[in-house]
Formats: sequence, C-alpha cells, structure tokens
Amino acid sequence: MHIVAGEDMIYDMLLLLSVLLQLVGPPRACPWYDRYSEGPPRLGWIFNMLPTSIPDASGNEKSGLDMYFLEQDGGTFKATVFYKPYFYVLVKEERYIQDCIQCIRRRFEDSAVEVTVVDKEDLDMPNHLSGKLRS
Repeated sequence: MHIVAGEDMIYDMLLLLSVLLQLVGPPRACPWYDRYSEGPPRLGWIFNMLPTSIPDASGNEKSGLDMYFLEQDGGTFKATVFYKPYFYVLVKEERYIQDCIQCIRRRFEDSAVEVTVVDKEDLDMPNHLSGKLRS
C-alpha cells in the first residue's frame, strides 16, 4: 500500500499510523512491513521501536531493536539493529576493580566479551545533582 503525500502531510500520516496500530495491535502483527536488510539506502521517519530477538545461522538468539519507518511516499519498512547484551557491576572498593575484570573475563572467555570500566553516578545518593561521586 503506497500513498503519495507532500511533506506537510507526514504528521497526519504518522497520526493515522498510530491509530491503526492501536486498532490492529503491535507492528509485528502487521503484514505490511518489509524488513530492510540490504540494498540502496532508504530514507524514512521513525515512528516506533520494539525490542526483538532473532535466531542467527547457528541457532543462537541475537538481541535487537526493530525500528519502524514511514517513507515520504507513504511506504513503510522496518530495520533491525542488533546489539550486544550488557550488564553493570558495582565494585564497592576501587582496589578490587582489576580482580573483578579478570574474574569476568575468565568466566566468559569462550565468548567474545568486552569489559570496560565505566564511572556512573549513583542517583540514589542524596544531593546526587551536585556532581559528587560515591567515595
């Protein structure tokens, strides 16, 4: 289904699509989304995102994000962006950071795991907006 529209009608089309989505359910149930994986670049306005998991060639589940787009001519498509799963570990004392990194690398040595030290602000601390970090 393709509708030809000027740029001034894009907002109305997005509104119409959101009403349709409320009536027919989430986008994965809608048959009119072509999955974009290869080919020339396509231009579209993103109007929805949903988490997904898709099995790869070896049968392992890959985590991703289905992103739904509306093209200028009224066409729609979706593209999936894959990402690596991640988690954060709080190490209470700085002297144990390297031990923690080594332990994680040993535990996941058969997977291509990347360990990165990231400083995060504790938003549960009183007065966390002052810029003070937990000591």
